[in-house]
Amino acid sequence: MEVAVSGEIRDGEGVAVDAAEPVSGLLRITAPLSFGRRHVTLLVSEFLDRYPQVQVELVLADRNLDLIEEDLQLAVRIGTLPNSGLLMRKVGEVRRILVAAPSYLANCPPLRRPADIAAQETIASVAANQTLTWRFGGPRSGARSC
Repeated sequence: MEVAVSGEIRDGEGVAVDAAEPVSGLLRITAPLSFGRRHVTLLVSEFLDRYPQVQVELVLADRNLDLIEEDLQLAVRIGTLPNSGLLMRKVGEVRRILVAAPSYLANCPPLRRPADIAAQETIASVAANQTLTWRFGGPRSGARSC
């Protein structure tokens, strides 16, 4: 039996598998580079221990690869996703923090409200197809900058 996640997910809980047959085949997964190295590789290793007849190809890239064009069955995405016909399931949250060096802050006007950040030099990691939006005060406050 080949593992094919697309089209085989039942209620978002996992792949429907006939217990009489061993799980085997190629599973192609994509994830962001650093997140994939840090978190996904461990999960893939545990999966392979459980299902040794499965082969996993892990494609790590800091851009969202097209699942259909790249023949990928599973993708880990971080951030807001575009509306698509793909099945998606939230599996966690990523906390982001805003930091500045004290020497930088000593040489700039005081930051009193979120909009003051728009005039500052910033370094941020953003995927090529995403827009940087800073949100402050929690998900419901609506305070934004940039």
